[in-house]
Amino acid sequence: MINAASLMPARPGGPPYWRRRLNVSNGVGSGLSASVRAYVETGRKCWQSLCMKHDRLCAIGHNLADSMASGLGFVIGHYPIDVFGEAASSPEALIEVDFLNGRVVRGKPSGSLEVAVALFAKALPEFCESNGAQAADFKALSATFDTTPLGQRVLLLVTDQGGRSSTTEYRGVPLKRLQVLDRLGRIRKKPRQVGAPIQ
Repeated sequence: MINAASLMPARPGGPPYWRRRLNVSNGVGSGLSASVRAYVETGRKCWQSLCMKHDRLCAIGHNLADSMASGLGFVIGHYPIDVFGEAASSPEALIEVDFLNGRVVRGKPSGSLEVAVALFAKALPEFCESNGAQAADFKALSATFDTTPLGQRVLLLVTDQGGRSSTTEYRGVPLKRLQVLDRLGRIRKKPRQVGAPIQ
C-alpha cells in the first residue's frame, strides 16, 4: 500500500518514493520483474488482438448491411430488394434483420425480403472466410433499417464470442459513418456505441 509519506519526494524537486522504487519511465514500470512485464505485455497484445478482431467482424457486418441497403444484394448474387421501402411501410417503420439466423425479427417484410434474408444467412460462412473470419466468431449480428428526417439509416449490432458488443450508425447508400466534431473541433467518424442500439 502506498501511504501519503511515500508520495513525498526525497529531496526538493526529486521523484516520489513510489516512482523511485518502480523506476517508472514513460509510464512503464521498468523496475518490475521480467515476468510481470511479460505478463502485462501479453495482456496488452491480447486486448489489441481482440479489438482488431471485433473491428473485422464489424467490417463484415457493414458489407452485408451495405449489400442489402443498396437494393442489389450482390453478396447473394443479384437479388433486387427495397429494404428501406419495406421499412417505411412497416407498422414499426423499420426492418430489423438477424443475419446469423436468416430472419426478420422486427417489422413486416414481404415474402421476397424474407427469402433474401435467408440467403444472406446461408452465404455468411463463406463470406466470413473470404474476409479472414468465421461465422462462429459472431454471437449476434443484426441490422436495423429505417428512415429518419436525416435520411436512410442503419444501426449495425455486432457481438463477438468474447462478449464484446457494439452498435455502429450508418447513413445513406452506400452506407457511411456519420461525421461529428470532437472536443477540439476536429471532424471525426462518430464512435461506435457500446452495447445494443438505443432506438
